Amino acid sequence: MSICADYCLLCEAHAESMGRHSLINVFDGLNCPRFPAQLPRCFLVARLRGDPGEYAGRLRFMAGSEDKDVVPPLPEIRIRIEEGVRPAATAVFELAGLPLPREGFYSFVLEFEGHRAAECELIARLVKAEG
Repeated sequence: MSICADYCLLCEAHAESMGRHSLINVFDGLNCPRFPAQLPRCFLVARLRGDPGEYAGRLRFMAGSEDKDVVPPLPEIRIRIEEGVRPAATAVFELAGLPLPREGFYSFVLEFEGHRAAECELIARLVKAEG
């Protein structure tokens, strides 16, 4: 059994109606006036496909190329991929207040059965206040 992502995105708002997902203000960068900083409320949305079945997974938030968790992995989630023409499931995470200790790249990694199924990068940039 394997699972992979069609997409994995960060957005400011998410809504779902009748199986249709709306992602509002998709982003991959954050301007910060100073560090340490925090990632404000946002959503990570991933469309996953693979063999039908139930999968257990975790979302990790890691600092750049260090492959080191910034916070402990989030609690385990379970998804179910149903039989169909193109078997898929959507995973939605609401996130708020994640620490950004320094400027640079961060990765959200969604792992199922010990394998990376999806990854989304965020760059936190130091931007001086105008004035």
